Amino acid sequence: LETTKGEKMRLEVDMKTAQEKYEAQIKEVEEELKRTKDNFKDAMESLEKINDEADKLEETLETTKREKMSLQAELDANLSLAAPPDQAMEQLNAEIQRLQHALDQEIKAKEE
Repeated sequence: LETTKGEKMRLEVDMKTAQEKYEAQIKEVEEELKRTKDNFKDAMESLEKINDEADKLEETLETTKREKMSLQAELDANLSLAAPPDQAMEQLNAEIQRLQHALDQEIKAKEE
């Protein structure tokens, strides 16, 4: 009877120790879960900020592309004014020669 009573007390102590270990493990798991949830929340917030920044950069890229196209069109227009095409240059040279010939004829006519 004494042995059974001693065994019962030892079993109760062992059970209490096991219960305390189990509760400690549950507490550790709950704390780890909370840290994991917090880390996940932080990661999602960071991802959201990254997505917002990516959207802003994409918008800036589109604006830059439109500005580049506008500036390219303006440059092309200015270049076409600054350097006429070969045909226009030939017409200009022909007109200069015609006017020079007419001037020469007029000078020659006045000299006679």
